Amino acid sequence: MALAAAYNGFTPVRRRGSSYNTMGTSKYQIANTYGDSIFRGDLVKVSAGYIQPVSVTADRPIGVFQGCEYVDPNSKQPTWSNYFPSGTSSGDSTVVAHVMDDPEAIYQVQCNATVTIGDVQTQNFFVEISAGNTYSGQSAMSVQVTSKTSLSNPVRIVGLWEVPGNEWGDANPRVLARLSNHLDYSVSIDN
Repeated sequence: MALAAAYNGFTPVRRRGSSYNTMGTSKYQIANTYGDSIFRGDLVKVSAGYIQPVSVTADRPIGVFQGCEYVDPNSKQPTWSNYFPSGTSSGDSTVVAHVMDDPEAIYQVQCNATVTIGDVQTQNFFVEISAGNTYSGQSAMSVQVTSKTSLSNPVRIVGLWEVPGNEWGDANPRVLARLSNHLDYSVSIDN
């Protein structure tokens, strides 16, 4: 039985190999009043020193957005949010993004079509970029199956998420994936 298409972005689940996994995040900045929303589970990149969602195949991701903090300009209170609402202005002009940026992290993510066991560790994929949920702050990114290539797209499937009703060959399977062209693996900085 195939899983329903319920895309929720990238969820960190473990680390490659057997090393200790803290699921820790690093702090980065989002440009004050940045014009796009960023949702929990979105694949993000660094652009001119600031965090932004990936937008094209050539983008080298730094990790997965986990939320942000800023000073509410009206109440002057520190605010935590699962997502960055487009155009948000922090009272202190500093918006801090929390990003799961471990290049060895493994994520659970749903595919937007069928993949097979033959795709494991052999093909790279891009993400299907869709608007997230402003109520929950959750991403709606998924693995874009039609982008399958041996070239440097950012996502590589490393296994199947082992839950009942989730099988290779099903429509919309949930898979385990890593970032195959993580910014830290790049020899040159090109974004």
